[in-house]
Amino acid sequence: MKKISCVILGYGDRSSRYAEYAKTAPDELEVIGVIDINELKRHQGKEAFHLQDSQIFESLEQFLQADVKCDVVINGTMDQMHYETTMPLLEKGYNILLENKRLF
Repeated sequence: MKKISCVILGYGDRSSRYAEYAKTAPDELEVIGVIDINELKRHQGKEAFHLQDSQIFESLEQFLQADVKCDVVINGTMDQMHYETTMPLLEKGYNILLENKRLF
């Protein structure tokens, strides 16, 4: 099985849980970047996955300009931000993992 490389967009509760899989199965998933507007969350992601400053992004725009190659972006932004954060990623050709927590 090929190792999947991912970038986390919005290092919050949901996406950090997905990212934890990289720690239990490092031969299957590797976190290669974190995008978050919150400095504390960026720091937490950087420390959790031993990332370099060049792998940490303050905004989606900064990430898109860097043209990072990865297999998937895990979009963990708040549900109401999914459209505005997912569409630019799709337009650049990224695969997306997107979860919508909807209560009926």
